[in-house]
Amino acid sequence: MQVLSFVFALCLAVLRAHGQNQVVCDEIQTAAVIETNTVNAFLASAPANIIGSEVPAVIDACNEAKGLAAQLTTLEQKAIAAGCGNPVYDNLDFYLAAFGLQNYLMFCY
Repeated sequence: MQVLSFVFALCLAVLRAHGQNQVVCDEIQTAAVIETNTVNAFLASAPANIIGSEVPAVIDACNEAKGLAAQLTTLEQKAIAAGCGNPVYDNLDFYLAAFGLQNYLMFCY
């Protein structure tokens, strides 16, 4: 009887943990959509001719891109730590936004 009680308690604990993680994963997924939209909007409006440029607008755009990249990295780490998978590989839109941002950053100082 004690074994059954232990198994039941263990199952209940696992279900509660899964439910809590699901809430966290849902929040991370929502944040990933928001960040994806933010990055895509940035890439659509950022200066295109940035190679070798030291124009203040380009410097500002590069700094903004670096900040966005840090946010994406933090979000990716949170998702992995919470057991939600990796949004970079599990979400094509997120992956493409991160890839586009990385390509943009290659030309920044």
